[in-house]
Amino acid sequence: MNICLSILGGASCKLFDELEDNIYLKQLKDPSVMEGLKGLHYMAYSVVSILDPLFFIIGYAANFAHFLTNKNGFINPYERSIMYSYLLLFFIIDYKQISHLSLLDYWIFFWMLYWMAMEPIMGFGEISYFKLYTRTVALFVLWIICFFSQSKSVINVLCYLIGYIFVSVSVQYYSLKEMEKEKKINLKNKKGKKIKIKNKKVKKIKNKYIIYGRQQFLV
Repeated sequence: MNICLSILGGASCKLFDELEDNIYLKQLKDPSVMEGLKGLHYMAYSVVSILDPLFFIIGYAANFAHFLTNKNGFINPYERSIMYSYLLLFFIIDYKQISHLSLLDYWIFFWMLYWMAMEPIMGFGEISYFKLYTRTVALFVLWIICFFSQSKSVINVLCYLIGYIFVSVSVQYYSLKEMEKEKKINLKNKKGKKIKIKNKKVKKIKNKYIIYGRQQFLV
């Protein structure tokens, strides 16, 4: 159950983010849809956090690292409020439920912190093939690591990231295709304008020759 909720939480979080910022999904942006995604994320993330306190601690630490390096990532009031409202969970979770981590799990945790902090600094851009390829690779790597991790908490975190990145990859692919269509339409329009301008110039030249010919004839 935790795995399904973790995937749902990551997917709903990223879908909200994409609908908020992506110009190619603006036709799908609806207040009821946005509120529904917020509710799904709150529900899924909170339930898993209470059942698995270490999932919450790792997730919050990673998001806080991202918050420190990404000035534009938490401008939205909803996103900014999460950083403060979820602090209450530190007083609710049962710390006795926290299990011990293996060396691999510690490595995954510190790698995640590093990546969440460094990604905004690298500046991949909102839509790019580089971002599509890197996140596709990351998706497969996370899936493989899930089979080697010995901690249920780390597996839940990885599943959250899998849901998040799966939506990201899907939207990146769709957006790049839409961008290519736009470029083709713009090129056609530019060619059409050039042809029209050329035709106008040819007509002007022809008219000049006709007028000149008539004047010469009259003389």
